[in-house]
Amino acid sequence: MEVIRDLEKMNNEHTAVTIGKFDGVHQGHRELVKTMLAEGKDLKKVIFTFELLGSYNNVVSKKPIYSEEKKEEVFESLGIDYYVLLTLDEKLAAMEPEAFVKDILVDKLKCKLLVCGKDFRFGRNRAGDVEMLGLLASKYDFRLIAIEKKQYLGEDISSTRIRKALEANEKEALDMLYGPCKNS
Repeated sequence: MEVIRDLEKMNNEHTAVTIGKFDGVHQGHRELVKTMLAEGKDLKKVIFTFELLGSYNNVVSKKPIYSEEKKEEVFESLGIDYYVLLTLDEKLAAMEPEAFVKDILVDKLKCKLLVCGKDFRFGRNRAGDVEMLGLLASKYDFRLIAIEKKQYLGEDISSTRIRKALEANEKEALDMLYGPCKNS
């Protein structure tokens, strides 16, 4: 797996992309990756995420669930070709949603399949959503698969929920990260 921090270093290959924060690579994240791997068989597999710094980091005070090294290890073990990690700076944060799709996903990543959560937001002021992505997918000739949040014990799995369970030393945090333990 190649780690990409500069999109100019991407090869000119068609890709299947899944996009998100991926803090912890929990079961919900793994569902996105599993879908991308199954649906994008003939494409290069890309995990796309942002390094959030300064005012763009809404989790500065929160300890990451996985280190960057651990995330890379997990993604490589899942068969990912490229792990794209871009720093969210002022220029990137100011991109209009369609410009983000055209300039980054289509022109730079050569995206032919995009897998994301149904609640995914993107672009300036998080103005883009899955409905807009569907329209842009038709316009820019890529396929979109939007997945419902995975649930555990009747509630959405999320990094925030996992952090709370970890802080309380609850077994459910491990179940949300790795799947239910068999002998518990």
